[in-house]
Amino acid sequence: MHRRGVLVIVTLAAIALRGRVTAQSDPLLGVWEMNHAKSSVTRGTAPRGEMVVIVGEPGGLKSTLVMINEGNGRAEVHHYSFDGNPLPTEGGDPRHLTFKRTGPRSADIDVIRSGQLTATRRMEVSSDGKTLSFTGTGKSANGTPYSNDLRVYEKKY
Repeated sequence: MHRRGVLVIVTLAAIALRGRVTAQSDPLLGVWEMNHAKSSVTRGTAPRGEMVVIVGEPGGLKSTLVMINEGNGRAEVHHYSFDGNPLPTEGGDPRHLTFKRTGPRSADIDVIRSGQLTATRRMEVSSDGKTLSFTGTGKSANGTPYSNDLRVYEKKY
């Protein structure tokens, strides 16, 4: 799918979810677009574009991640359970994620592959609510180690 097509899909999803997202008080909820200038990607090659749509779902949050790379795009769905149980991802990189709230604007995420903890990430919304950052350290899907992978997103909705 071309970049324009994926961005149209994400934009339409954002519009459809706008009332649902803004009606919630959780600062993690929203439509977030990657800011390359503020990010420092050490896990693989930085995507040409990346958006995250986070909405509430029973017992937790649902995050839809859309990545645009040269000539292709892909999407993943991550479920975050407030009870800390690992949940499987949907999409291109199968793994399980645990989610632990560490504050009203932050959470720690563990990445589990084949029963083994392979990475940890910190998710945090700025105090003004305008940026969301993910900082991670561990091993990627192909086993390549990385550290201090920082992805910063600007809130769109």
